[in-house]
Amino acid sequence: MYEKAPGTCRMESQLYLEPHLFSQLTCARCYKYMPSLAFKNASRLTYCQGGWLCRGECGTECFQPYGNASDARILETFKKKFYAERWESCCLAARQCCREMLEDELAEPAAAEDGLHCPATWDGWTCYKNTPAATTVHKPCPAHAYFITEQPQCIKMSKKTCWENGTWFYSQEYGKEYTFYDCGSLEYHRSMTIFSIVLHSLSVVVLVPAIIIFSVYKQLQVHRIALHKNFCVAMVLYDISVILVDSVFILDHVNEEKNIRVNENPNLCKVLYTLSRYFRLCQYAWMFCEGFYLHRLITSAFAEQKSLLVFYVIGWGEKAFIISYRRCPVCCLKAFAPLACITPAACALLDRQQ
Repeated sequence: MYEKAPGTCRMESQLYLEPHLFSQLTCARCYKYMPSLAFKNASRLTYCQGGWLCRGECGTECFQPYGNASDARILETFKKKFYAERWESCCLAARQCCREMLEDELAEPAAAEDGLHCPATWDGWTCYKNTPAATTVHKPCPAHAYFITEQPQCIKMSKKTCWENGTWFYSQEYGKEYTFYDCGSLEYHRSMTIFSIVLHSLSVVVLVPAIIIFSVYKQLQVHRIALHKNFCVAMVLYDISVILVDSVFILDHVNEEKNIRVNENPNLCKVLYTLSRYFRLCQYAWMFCEGFYLHRLITSAFAEQKSLLVFYVIGWGEKAFIISYRRCPVCCLKAFAPLACITPAACALLDRQQ
């Protein structure tokens, strides 16, 4: 029903439902809103009227979702436990939203409110309370809205607008009240990945001519330029490795219409990702080498640098040891890489301050 009745909860389709019906319908819609990449091939259930999830056509083999461990037949359709947990979290958040609506109804009856308000509602991902007209509400994206990655430290926001007439913004395209999200949109992740590829490509275009110039002209065949050339080479290799990771795996991962290559070629993914981390460390190492070399020129002007072997060891060799230290480089990098990146970067900056 579309009219508010005591003891009911509201969802984005503007329906007011009793808590048990609300729980079932919103949980089924949480499943409906999951991206295709979350499911095994041809295993996704069909969303049907009344909050049922059916295998194939509606009315054949259907399941009533609860959003917990009892949904074994539903949970087995997900490709990974990560996606199943996202769905369960969404169902739990919807039930919590309904409880909050009922509590607010008892604490602050609608009749006591002054002026026009948009009603408290569950928008499919997030809970919104009664909101004064002509107001835009910003809320952090919930954890279950992130399908590609874990919830980032810099949390993205959602935006929902309450019009002057006391109604929520309604999308004619989707045929329902609509909330703008920056977090769970696959299009957003796709555009950011393309943006990354473009920037790294521009970096390669600029750096390659510089490396050629450093290599061709004999007047530039000195130690200082040799160090700078290695720094540029490290940046180019890092750019290329990132471009390969983004174009081969990340773009495919955010495209719902394609198979996920990371599952088909896990070893290649690990190699490319490890190389990107390695070359990233090398950038900081060569920055440190340049700073240290210039520092030595100033403090020991008459001491001749006969060999750059020690700089090559620091710039290339040491980082290879760091990356290969663990048996599973991709796993260990999550905990180890920040320290490994910060240390040479900090040394490089401190050295340049001398």
